[in-house]
Amino acid sequence: MQLRTRNQFVLKARSAERTHALPLYVHVRECDLPHFREKTDAGVDLVQTLFTLLDGDAQFQALIYELDNARAIDDTIKKLSNNGNTLFHLSSDTVQVQWFVQDHPHGLVNILQRSTRSRSECFRKKAQSESEEEYVGGMYRPLPVRKLGVTVWMYPPHVTIPPTGDRVPANPSCVTEFFHTQDES
Repeated sequence: MQLRTRNQFVLKARSAERTHALPLYVHVRECDLPHFREKTDAGVDLVQTLFTLLDGDAQFQALIYELDNARAIDDTIKKLSNNGNTLFHLSSDTVQVQWFVQDHPHGLVNILQRSTRSRSECFRKKAQSESEEEYVGGMYRPLPVRKLGVTVWMYPPHVTIPPTGDRVPANPSCVTEFFHTQDES
């Protein structure tokens, strides 16, 4: 049984006056995909449901609020990550969600946001050609990215998930065996 782990999103999180990029890693078990694919736009609706659930979660909002505070964010990450042992549960009538903060995730290095400058300010005509333009910079600016990510595991509503967090594998090498043994029992 394969596990889908390539679903990576970048949330544009606004806390106070700054905008931050927050990586969101969404995991769905292969055996649960048929349940989520029953409708044509099930994937889009599922991700929208996930965003709605996260928007309504007080712990997630506290994380977003602390992104600006450089001193407090480290304490918040330690409190919320706890090496993946602190899991938060959310549910709706279509999906169950477990999420946790991942300290120092792999993946995103830099996220660019389009600036408010016009195209004419960012390009200039090349001397040898009137029709060709040369990019001089300033069209994009980096968004601050903290060294944290949010890992999300999504399950159908009928799946029983132990509240202890045993449902989330401890390391990538045991992912496949873990879900084989869980589903066979």
